[in-house]
Amino acid sequence: MTDNLGEMLDGQDYDIVEFGWSGSPYFTSSPEQFWHSESTSNFGGFADDEVDELVRAAGSAANQDEAADYANQAMEILVDQAYVLPLLADPNYFFASDRVAGIEDNLYSSFRATYNIGEWSLAE
Repeated sequence: MTDNLGEMLDGQDYDIVEFGWSGSPYFTSSPEQFWHSESTSNFGGFADDEVDELVRAAGSAANQDEAADYANQAMEILVDQAYVLPLLADPNYFFASDRVAGIEDNLYSSFRATYNIGEWSLAE
């Protein structure tokens, strides 16, 4: 237990720790932030040259599908090495009328289904 999560993570004063990130739907920069060997957010100090190349490629990919492919390849390596252990999915329930169009859930946003509320419209 700690009163200062950042200090504990920076000092690597733990055996295992569970915490989560929330961010934006623009996931292409997240892999480099979380897993690149030189990232200040790579709290466990994970270092792998192949992962470094893949996460850099994800951040500079020509399109979203290509970026997702690079990020998924990096994740396979991370999971195989047990650096990232997904424990649970965050359940979220959102109820809306079928008279509203454009509602989409976004797992990368703390706003979840309301992240794009400005794009909602009446269904035709």
